[in-house]
This record gives sequence, structure tokens and C-alpha cells, in this order.
Amino acid sequence: MAPCPRCLIMKNQICDIGKKFDVSRRDRLAWVDNRHRKHTVELARQLLYESGKRPNSKAMAKILGPKSLAPNQVCSIFFSGHSVDLGHQQNAFSEHLGPHGFDFHTMFVVDLLHEFELGVWKATFTHLLRILHAQSGDVITTLNEQ
Repeated sequence: MAPCPRCLIMKNQICDIGKKFDVSRRDRLAWVDNRHRKHTVELARQLLYESGKRPNSKAMAKILGPKSLAPNQVCSIFFSGHSVDLGHQQNAFSEHLGPHGFDFHTMFVVDLLHEFELGVWKATFTHLLRILHAQSGDVITTLNEQ
């Protein structure tokens, strides 16, 4: 499973975050809005809506699971005169901005735990609390109020 919205780092690789090779691996495994991703999403949609497969079926997990994809598309409504033409698109940003070199995956905010390992933050915060506890007065209370 790839929990990050910007790269394909798998859950079992999260423990390597912060190591020397982590930045290059994230660059190498960055999400890319390409034909393969669009084809995979379209195949999952066909299984879901045309073949009647359940979202949690083995077939869907086999297609979407390795990259934590979702079978989502964005619909646009185009008006021409008085008639309405429904055009289906993979993603509005992909469809309209992709030809100009914009990849919509760069819009997603990265989880801070992806950038700063949980264990390091917990140790730093625990140390900070010990320092504040050693101070006299209501310093911990002031921190809690913040």
C-alpha cells in the first residue's frame, strides 16, 4: 500500500524515511499522471460499473491495491446551445493542465510524518516536555493552552 499522495513509497518502507537514499527514492517513485495510471483507473471502472465487481473484490484489489489507486473520474458538463453533452474525464486538472506540463499530484500536501519520522518527533517533544516540567511555574499549562 502506498499511503503518500505524492510518491509510491510503500508502507513497509516508511521506516527508511530520513535516510540518505530517501529523497532520491521519493523522486524516483513520484506519482506521475501518465497513460498507465489512467488506463489502470479506467480498467477498474469497467470492472466496477460494467462487470459488477465489488469495490473490495480480489479483482479490484489486484488492479488498484499495489498503488493505492481509486476508481474515480471527474465529469464535466459542456453546454452547446440548449443540449447538454456529458463528457467524462480522468481528472479535470489532468485533462486541462496536463498538456501544459502540470502534474496534479504536485498539488497534494505531504503528511509531516512523511518528512519527519514519528519516533524522532516523539523523542524531541518528550524532551521538550521534560525541559518545561523542570521550569518553575505553569509552563506546561501554558503549552496546553496553546
